[in-house]
Amino acid sequence: MIRAVIVEDEPKNAIVLTQLLTDHCPEVVVQGVEGDCLKAYTLINEIRPELIFLDIEIQRGTGFDLLDQLQPIGFEVIFITAFHHYAIQAFKYNSIDYLLKPIDEDELVQAVERAQNRIRNRVVNENLLAFLKTLASPSPLSPARPAKVGFPTLEGYVFLFPHQIIRCEASGAYTFIYCTGNEKLVISKSLKEIESLLDQNVFCRVHHSQLINLSFVKKYHRGKGGYLELEDGTYVEVSARKKNDFLERCKLISSKD
Repeated sequence: MIRAVIVEDEPKNAIVLTQLLTDHCPEVVVQGVEGDCLKAYTLINEIRPELIFLDIEIQRGTGFDLLDQLQPIGFEVIFITAFHHYAIQAFKYNSIDYLLKPIDEDELVQAVERAQNRIRNRVVNENLLAFLKTLASPSPLSPARPAKVGFPTLEGYVFLFPHQIIRCEASGAYTFIYCTGNEKLVISKSLKEIESLLDQNVFCRVHHSQLINLSFVKKYHRGKGGYLELEDGTYVEVSARKKNDFLERCKLISSKD
């Protein structure tokens, strides 16, 4: 059982989230709901939850204000927001779990599974602690892109330098990341979300299911769309729709193509 608190100032949203947890995450037991920053502080200190679902915009403050009062953090946090622009890039770059409203049940389950693993293994969410430190900076919602990028897995997070990544392959709601050293990782985010974390000058979408690191392209073979041979010996199809974009990126356009 995971003791949880929902901090949400819209009663209907809190009811919906509670029902989703009951239906899809039975291991989570909601022991309190509050939408006021000051009252939530008191509730959390009384219940001592292991997991908090935290809306950013709440009464008499923000979710960030609440966390600042609750330092040191001894619980997991899954942020909730209705604003796509509000801190989303910061969450992505710092590998912080967040859910956009309306909440998708699959994303909820995945976020809870990651939190549950950290709780079970008693692993402090260092990503969250590092993220909170940025709140003291002049522009906390626009952090610099880190040297390493954190990718969520069912066990937690894995941190990679972009130059380690050869290619990324879509697999439904998950993504396979193929790295140097013959390492294959299963990431619990879609390929589109993974693409948003990586440098568009280095990584190129050559197919609806394939994102490749241009540094690892060995050969391009012509055809309707063509296909690529990568440095690790794998072959990747280039879709007809993505062909011109790929060739332009690689400056390979010629009258023969």
